[in-house]
Amino acid sequence: MDTIGAQVGPVWSSDGRGNGHIYIRCIWAGGGENVGVQSYTINDLAPPTTGVDVVHYTGAAGQGIDPWLAAAGLAQNPPIVYADTLPGIAYSVFKFSTSALTAPPTIKAVFKGLKLIDPNNPGDPATWSDNAGWALYNYLTQSWGENVTVSGGGAVADRCAELVGTAPNQEARCRIGLTLSQRQPAEQWRETLRTYAECFV
Repeated sequence: MDTIGAQVGPVWSSDGRGNGHIYIRCIWAGGGENVGVQSYTINDLAPPTTGVDVVHYTGAAGQGIDPWLAAAGLAQNPPIVYADTLPGIAYSVFKFSTSALTAPPTIKAVFKGLKLIDPNNPGDPATWSDNAGWALYNYLTQSWGENVTVSGGGAVADRCAELVGTAPNQEARCRIGLTLSQRQPAEQWRETLRTYAECFV
């Protein structure tokens, strides 16, 4: 998990003139279905108990159009037809009462990342894992479209899952907690991931 800021937009009022409620869309991550937002802060504080509502989307296949943004879009002048389903994108829509929002807020979230495919069982549903081999396998097969063999990906994942240390303080050999928030060549991210997994590609 990591604490991240959002890519913000659109910001609309419910009547198109800044009255009523203010709706803010916050995009957190892409790349497929995520586990999603675990908690969030507004201006680095716990959210107020009144005046703020939120709905979270994880990027799951088939997620629908947010009804708040759809209604707010039609209230703009001229009306905007909002029809984005944002497939594979994890985001939240915040609904602020005007009394609770006196200035543009800073919104951050504790976010838990992508659901991953198990290299040993690629036909199973994706699930979250901090196994570095899983992360590398998914990056190569999902982002790059590489044909990684199940035996090769599984061998790396199994080694990453090996317990090291002395009981009761054992832990997995190669765990990963990485946010790809900095723009850099895909080859560099591949190099970072394979370093975590302690293998060569």
